[in-house]
Amino acid sequence: MTIPRRVRIVGPLPPPVHGAAEVTKLLASALKARGVSVEISSTAPREGAKGLRYHASRTRRIWDAIRTCGGEDGAIYLSAAGGLGLAYDILIVAVARLKRRPLFIHHHSFAYLDRRSVLGALLFRVAGRRAVHICLCERMESLIRRRYGASETCTLSNAAFRVPAVGTSAAAAGRPLRIGHLGNLSAEKGLDLVVAVGEKLAARGMEVVLAGPAVDARAAALVADLQGRPGSRFEVLGPVYGDRKESFYRGIDVFLFPTLYANEAQPLVVFEALAHGVPVIAFGRGCIPEQVGGAGLVVEPGHDFVVPATSAIERWAGNPAMLAALKADAVRRAEAQHADGLRQLAALCARLAATDASTAVC
Repeated sequence: MTIPRRVRIVGPLPPPVHGAAEVTKLLASALKARGVSVEISSTAPREGAKGLRYHASRTRRIWDAIRTCGGEDGAIYLSAAGGLGLAYDILIVAVARLKRRPLFIHHHSFAYLDRRSVLGALLFRVAGRRAVHICLCERMESLIRRRYGASETCTLSNAAFRVPAVGTSAAAAGRPLRIGHLGNLSAEKGLDLVVAVGEKLAARGMEVVLAGPAVDARAAALVADLQGRPGSRFEVLGPVYGDRKESFYRGIDVFLFPTLYANEAQPLVVFEALAHGVPVIAFGRGCIPEQVGGAGLVVEPGHDFVVPATSAIERWAGNPAMLAALKADAVRRAEAQHADGLRQLAALCARLAATDASTAVC
């Protein structure tokens, strides 16, 4: 007997805005557009909650998700957390298993893939052999199979959710290059390294544009200091959305993303930069090497970032033809990855919608 075309989505939804939450929201929209009945249990804590309130809010939402997962039929799609958040996910997975619900687990973190973890091992063990593990890229799939022995995998690139822009960023002819960084501004996301690169390039008249909210007091103090310097070559935009985000990408020539974030997987901002024809210089964490390819520079994590990034930008500034070729390659990569992502998205949606009792996890 075929289970009704219904999917229970369990995962974070904005706010707060971050990559996994955005993907959860967009996947739900894609399923609804295909006529699938979608029910959503958001696991995101209440916006602004901290300390005990954060954990109380998160626990309450996890409990609601567990309760709903146990009282329905159809497939469960789980957006897996990173770090200690996996403990909550294990409870949800256990309920899905007990209720014989078809289970799809979407991984958005490399923290338990770069090295094997106890919680990661328990998640895969409780999920069972028939759970389908959704991977972001080939490297993630390889690590999931090697670290935890998963056999049922499929790939869904985040590129599916970022439509390539038309055209490229502003040409740098006759002016110094403009360097951009967008994200939740923090040392963990590479703010200090971006500032260090910008300070080295300032002598050549280059500017650095910072976009996004400062997420802690240290980052806010650093941003305020940059804004207060006489003749500062740093422009601070704050959070940008819609047309302001488009203007940000179209006004820069190089995008820096020296992330140190342990959970970093396949950042949407890298796809956005490439789609606007902006070469990317980033640490090669998670899926980033596959994202960037030859459309920029990937620095090995743990190595110095400032010197190779500065050298590359100076080289591109002195060779407009090289920079133009990188911009064109960035657009081609974005278009190709987006097309692949759309095919992967269609295949996953069809698989979620058509799941029947013969594929139940048991």
